[in-house]
Amino acid sequence: MITSFSAAQPQNPTTITTTDDQTRSIVWDVTVNFNEPGGAYDYTVFGEAPDARDGPPADAYDVLKPPAPMPPYIRAWLNDNLPFPYNKLWKDYRHYPGINKIWNLSVQWTPSDDASPTTITMVWDSTEINSTEYISISLCTTGGTPLKNMLLESSYSFSCPANIPQGFKIICIANQPPNVPSNPTPSNGSTGVSVNANLSWTCSDPDGDSLTYDVYFGVGSSPPKVASNISVSTYNPETLAYYTYYYWRIVAWDAHGASRAGPLWHFRTASMPNRPPYAPSNPSPANGSTEISVNVDLSWSGGDPDSGDFVTYDVYCGISFPLTKIASNQTGTSHALDHLLYSTKYYWKIVAWDNHQASNASPVWSFTSKTDTTPPSLAITSPKRGYLYVNLLGGIIQRTFPIFFTTLVIGKVDITATSTDGQSGINRVEIYIDNDLKATDYSAPYNWTWLERVPFFPYLITVTAYDNVGNPSSMSRRVWKIL
Repeated sequence: MITSFSAAQPQNPTTITTTDDQTRSIVWDVTVNFNEPGGAYDYTVFGEAPDARDGPPADAYDVLKPPAPMPPYIRAWLNDNLPFPYNKLWKDYRHYPGINKIWNLSVQWTPSDDASPTTITMVWDSTEINSTEYISISLCTTGGTPLKNMLLESSYSFSCPANIPQGFKIICIANQPPNVPSNPTPSNGSTGVSVNANLSWTCSDPDGDSLTYDVYFGVGSSPPKVASNISVSTYNPETLAYYTYYYWRIVAWDAHGASRAGPLWHFRTASMPNRPPYAPSNPSPANGSTEISVNVDLSWSGGDPDSGDFVTYDVYCGISFPLTKIASNQTGTSHALDHLLYSTKYYWKIVAWDNHQASNASPVWSFTSKTDTTPPSLAITSPKRGYLYVNLLGGIIQRTFPIFFTTLVIGKVDITATSTDGQSGINRVEIYIDNDLKATDYSAPYNWTWLERVPFFPYLITVTAYDNVGNPSSMSRRVWKIL
C-alpha cells in the first residue's frame, strides 16, 4: 500500500491501491468519515478478514496512519494495542467471524490558531454497517456509554476542543446461537419409561435471547418434526406404545434466526402391565329368569385382555348371603347344578383369576327354579284299615288282629303316616280327629298317640302333608274307638 499526502488545504490522505490490496480476502469494512464546517476532512476504516489477526503482532491488514498535514486538520486513528509505530492505525482489520469486538477510535482537531474548537461530524454508510455479522454496533464513549446505534443512524456530531484527542469505542456484539439443548427427561438411554411421560429439556442462550424449539420425535433413528416454534421446554407426545424405543431431538432457535440442534436421544417405554381378566358376563340362565330346571348348567363369558394369560374361575351359588363357593380354579366357563329346590330363588356369581393372581368378579345374578305344583305322596300306616287294635292297662294288653270289615280301636293307638316329596320336600304333617287338629309334626317319622278316652263311636282320622311350597296332600280313615 502506498499513501501520499497533499499540501493543499484541506489536508486529505490519498490511498493508492496496489494488487496486494486487491487480493486480500476482506469480508466487510466500514469507512467512517470525519468533517467540520471549515472543510477539514479525514477518514478511517475498520473491518474483518478471515486471515486477519486481533491484537499483536501487527499483520498485513494493519495500515499505519500517515503523518499529520499542515493545520488546520482532523486526524482520526484506530488503536489495536499494537506497539509503535502501529499504535495509530488508519485501517484496522480484525479476524472474521467475530463475537464481541471493540475498535478503539481517537479523533484530534488541530486548528490554525492552535486554540479554536470546532464541531466534528462522523458519517458512515448504514449499508456497510448492516453487511456485518453483528446484531449490535454502537458508537460509545471510552467508558462504554452508547452515543449512537450505528445500525440505525449514520452520523454523530460533537464539539471538539483544539489539540486534545477525543476517544471513542465502536462496540460490536454478534449474535451467538443458543446453547446445545441438554438434560433430557426421560434421560437418554433410560428404560421402563411410563407411556404417559412428557418430554422436557433445558436450554439457554448466551445472549439472553428468548428461545423457541422444534421437536423431532418418533420410533425411528431419524424422527420427524412433530412440533415447531414452541416457547416452552416441554412436549406432550400423548400416550405412547408399551415396550417401544423412541428417538427424539430438540432444535433451539433464538430471535435472530440462529439455531442449535441437540443430540439424538432415545428411551424405551415400560412393558405392558398385567391387566385383570374381563369381568364374567352373559350369564345363562339369564339374570332374573324364572321356571329354570332344577338340573341346570350355569354358563358365562370370560377371557383376558392380555394375550398369553390363562384364566380360571371360582363359582359361588346359594339361596342366601354370603354365597357359598361351590367350585374353584376351574378352566371352563360352565358348571352343572342338579337337584335344586323347586320354586326357589338362587343367587350366583363368578370370580375370574388370571395366572398373575389378578381377579375380576361378575355382578351377582339370580334365577328362580321351576315351580313345584306336585303334592307330596302320603300314606297312613297306622291304624290300618280292617284291623282291631287293643292297648289296655298301660300297654300290658296289646294286640292287633285283622277283622277285615272295619277298623276298631280299644284304648290308645299310634296314628302314623309316611310322606315324601321329590321336588321341594316335606314341610310338615298335620293330624286331625274329626277335623280337630291334634298334632303337627315337622320331621319323619310322622306320628301322634291318641290317648283320649272317648265313647264308642266312629271317628274320622285325617292326615294332611304339606311340601315346602305349600302343596297339600290329605288322607282320611274312619275308625271305631272306645276307651
